[in-house]
Amino acid sequence: MAEKPISLEDIYNLITNSNTELKGEIEQLNKNITEVKKEIENTNNKFKEIEEENKTLKNKLNVLEAKLKKYSVVAYGINEEDKGAAEEAKEFIEQKLEIFIETTQIRDSYRIGRKVENQKKPRPLVIELLNYRTKQNILIKSKQLPRGSGVFVTNDYTKEEYEKRKVLHAHLKQARQANNSAYIKNNKLYVNGDAYSYETLQQDELPETFTVEATSKFETGHRSTNNNSETKRGEKRSAEEASSGKQKILVIHQGPKLRSNSRP
Repeated sequence: MAEKPISLEDIYNLITNSNTELKGEIEQLNKNITEVKKEIENTNNKFKEIEEENKTLKNKLNVLEAKLKKYSVVAYGINEEDKGAAEEAKEFIEQKLEIFIETTQIRDSYRIGRKVENQKKPRPLVIELLNYRTKQNILIKSKQLPRGSGVFVTNDYTKEEYEKRKVLHAHLKQARQANNSAYIKNNKLYVNGDAYSYETLQQDELPETFTVEATSKFETGHRSTNNNSETKRGEKRSAEEASSGKQKILVIHQGPKLRSNSRP
């Protein structure tokens, strides 16, 4: 029996059916893609919510840690003995700083880091106090300790504050090496009278070095007053430098390095 020849109508119907099936598959594929996009969007929203929650918790922890450390100091260079951190803290305050203190005024005291056998350098001693006035008195008295003794006292900063101060101190050192008048106050770096916050120093748009207007106060303040002519020449030279432009200071943009310990 002879096969029926394929007509143009048959070919047309075949193509039409194939297109219909293909169209249906494409529509289903688009639906699947839309559903996947929605799932991804929902997942991203959940991640954002988690990030916000983590950020809120981190801020709360920072506030809580700052409140706890408000009454604490860290003493460096205090010899370690077998009597314990509490007794060492009390003896240091009374004998070295000449401040009478009751044992009950010290909430807690401990050393930072693990004790290593035959370690020559004593570990920092954290002293937590119950009274803020006592803490301030300790900080004031500690400034009277003889230089070169290796014994000094600082505030007990949070980990975040330590990271910021580490960056500020790095810039402070470089600014002073360039003979600029520089110091740190209230978590800001002051160079020749201009204030720079940690956030400013960490801005990505900052070049490797940035400039501040030079002043002659630092140099003239360190010149000998016995030679008036030399002082005048120096002041004139500084004035010419200031009028010709701005003097660069070595404040290099670099991210803070993470510390392995929570305290130095």
